[in-house]
Amino acid sequence: APWLPIALRQALHPPVPSWRQAVSWGELAVTMLRQGSVALIFGQSISTDRWWPVGLLLLGVVLLPLLGRGRKREKLAGWLLASGLVGPFLLIFVTSQLLSPLYHVRYVNLYSPFYVILLAAGWYRISGFGSAARPRRHVLLTVAFLILLLIPTARSLQGYWHNRFAYEAADDLRGAVQHIADRLGPRDAILVNAGYLYPAILFYWPEDIGWVGRLSNYPPASPLQGAIVITTGHIDGDPNIGWGDPASDFYAIDHETAAAQLKRVFDDFNTVWLLRGYDTVNDPDGFIRQWLQAHGELIEDTVFAGQTYVRVQGWRTVLHERTAIPPLAHRLTDEFNNGIQLLGYDLSPDPPEPGRALRLTLYWRADGPSNRSWKVFNQLLDTQWQVHSQADALPLTGRHPTTQWQTGEIVESTFILRVPADLPPGEYRLISGFYDESNGERLPLTNGDDFITLQTWQLPP
Repeated sequence: APWLPIALRQALHPPVPSWRQAVSWGELAVTMLRQGSVALIFGQSISTDRWWPVGLLLLGVVLLPLLGRGRKREKLAGWLLASGLVGPFLLIFVTSQLLSPLYHVRYVNLYSPFYVILLAAGWYRISGFGSAARPRRHVLLTVAFLILLLIPTARSLQGYWHNRFAYEAADDLRGAVQHIADRLGPRDAILVNAGYLYPAILFYWPEDIGWVGRLSNYPPASPLQGAIVITTGHIDGDPNIGWGDPASDFYAIDHETAAAQLKRVFDDFNTVWLLRGYDTVNDPDGFIRQWLQAHGELIEDTVFAGQTYVRVQGWRTVLHERTAIPPLAHRLTDEFNNGIQLLGYDLSPDPPEPGRALRLTLYWRADGPSNRSWKVFNQLLDTQWQVHSQADALPLTGRHPTTQWQTGEIVESTFILRVPADLPPGEYRLISGFYDESNGERLPLTNGDDFITLQTWQLPP
């Protein structure tokens, strides 16, 4: 009883965008009858389109205890059971038509005990077990009834264990979050649907999170280290979504504001990692997806297992034509042969910390054409030149090799180095350079060295 007002508020004035369309009285009645008669006894893992005649036949058996002759006490018990079954169905039916579309077949599972008892009572009456006459009839009817139940039940169990678990298993949100964590650079952001998705990042993210907030409230009040998580709102939605609560996961935002805020995000970050799942609820017209396609470059699109088909997309906010030097945390002027200059880098955390992934973004400028495809190496070394962590990759993971760089173009690429948690105290250096993967030859700098020391630091005991 104390929760009833909250339950009614959530049911009749839900804080989330509508995810169901209203249908006519007749269509809803037929849908509830066909789906309910099957799901009440066989569950949801069986095809309603194929098995609804069996469901309706069993529904007829359920009606027998309520009809015909019988003792008054038995009929009263039958009608009480029927009210526990039919009453909620009628309430959902009427509410879905007059107030808000609430019906989903899963709700019928709550009332299946009433159905099973009435089904047993109906079978009892058909089989004649109340009388000692015609024992053969009892056996035949019992066998027929069991076959009627067991065949679809076996099919339902087969679908439950082999289909639902295979294709509708829990969404692999852990894998999706880790996928982003393995790629997020120090100047990258995460854009995620509001609602049930962003808590997965809070739970599974392996490191500190700098800020979580609405797209409409971006940017944070002050610069923070750690992942920046931005939740989208319902585009052009009802202002009362989320009951108007500024702390609600769901909120309304008009498309003009969304576009202006997305531009601010693109201005501040190199790559925006989009965690998608049920995003058609928040964005039924696909405005955000269309905006990203028009203003960014899709560099990653990975789908993860589960019934929602959660996917991670990486959208580069700066295309290859960039020629202006961005504001960098660390500026450098080192020049390699083959027309490559290292302009600087961003690093997080800065300085590195044991046990935390070191997120390094390097920025180069092409001062001339390159005749070879050079691979980047980044190493974390101690004073004895022992390698404690390393990350090698082609620029932009091979999507933009050095042979394609245009004179004057600025290229950036992110690398993740795993810093051991048991890193002993001492002095360390972070170095970077290029090498030819075919023969291991390093690209020298104009000063004769074959690597650049980005940073040195002392790890205290």
